[in-house]
Amino acid sequence: MGSKKSILVVCDYFVPGYRAGGPVKSIFNLLCALSGEFSFLVFSRDRDLGDRHRYSDQRQAAVVNQAPFAILYASGSLFSLSYLKVLRRMKYDAIYLNSFFSPWQTLRYFVYRKLRMVPRVPILLAPRGEFATGALGIKRFKKAMYLFLTKDLLFTEQSTVIWHASTPYEADDIKRMRLLGRRVVNAGNSTRVAADVAGIHEVCDERRGETNQFVRSGKKKEGALKIVFLSRVCKVKNLLFAIQVVRKLRCTVQFDIYGPMEDRSYWSLCQDAMRDVVPGIQIAYHGGVQPSRVSEIFKRYHVMLLPTEGENYGHVIVEALLAGCPVIISRTTPWRDLREHNAGEDCPLGDEAAFINALSRFAAMDEAQLRESSAAALRYALERCRIDEVVEANRVMLNELVGIAHS
Repeated sequence: MGSKKSILVVCDYFVPGYRAGGPVKSIFNLLCALSGEFSFLVFSRDRDLGDRHRYSDQRQAAVVNQAPFAILYASGSLFSLSYLKVLRRMKYDAIYLNSFFSPWQTLRYFVYRKLRMVPRVPILLAPRGEFATGALGIKRFKKAMYLFLTKDLLFTEQSTVIWHASTPYEADDIKRMRLLGRRVVNAGNSTRVAADVAGIHEVCDERRGETNQFVRSGKKKEGALKIVFLSRVCKVKNLLFAIQVVRKLRCTVQFDIYGPMEDRSYWSLCQDAMRDVVPGIQIAYHGGVQPSRVSEIFKRYHVMLLPTEGENYGHVIVEALLAGCPVIISRTTPWRDLREHNAGEDCPLGDEAAFINALSRFAAMDEAQLRESSAAALRYALERCRIDEVVEANRVMLNELVGIAHS
């Protein structure tokens, strides 16, 4: 134990929370996979996204006692001195920040660092899809101001920062931001690509021999389509666009929406779009979903629709594919060439006609054709979720991080 390098992991939200989506799963899976080789300490909020009340002591204790790493929960706002106290008092060889546009987490850390209030250790910084073009377009002015502060006042050429990109696409996004000058733009030697750990060891073992067997509720009829949207209700997930696409389909449609309510003003626009649909199209919202029920829900539907404005990984896409549910998604995720693999379709962001055509193609399928696509979706996911390779890439990245000389 004493020989293991220690890494302080800071994130806005963590288990038992789940409403913040993929990043929570990504971080948890990574720490579980490599906890035998590194000593991790997680520092996060004591409540889930959108919650006013903290986790109960029992829920916190259940996670802390079962996780193979240490966890510290702090008050929901985290604008107290608890963050600074952790940074100053805990012993760690490196820090892993899991957001760029986080004033309390990342901006405050660099302010403390610049004022020499905290130890200067190597930094691993994961923007978690925040630099995707679609994501940058949301709250553009606030992000421009934030970028000005971090780029011109806090970051320096000498900072010991490694950027964690989950895909080569995200690595390109990071380099395009030019946040560390020549180090990123020219050589790219401060950006590392290490895919998210999907946490599907058991799923793979159970399903590798069952890629042609799927249990669905009801038979697929030609000219009818059951569509599911399962994600946070916010602008970046593009639910409003999804509703507008579904309204223009010329077939019998059941479109069910699941996910936590993150942006109520945006949801109001979605509700307006859901009204007065043509006969034969049903659209309904069913609220949030516990993680344990996600696979079960996907098996009820013919396709998942997610025209997201940007995903650095997209855990929900993997979960849909592993459940045998083909996906119709935007071309802003690492999951590409879906139609060539009969696993769904990736369409250009904002191309309404492309999404309508993709959904109409699935609506025209019969039961046998859908089963073929379901089996293909599972094969596609299994081929691309190579756990051993992903874990090794993350291991190399963390070893390099803790090996950086303190400045």
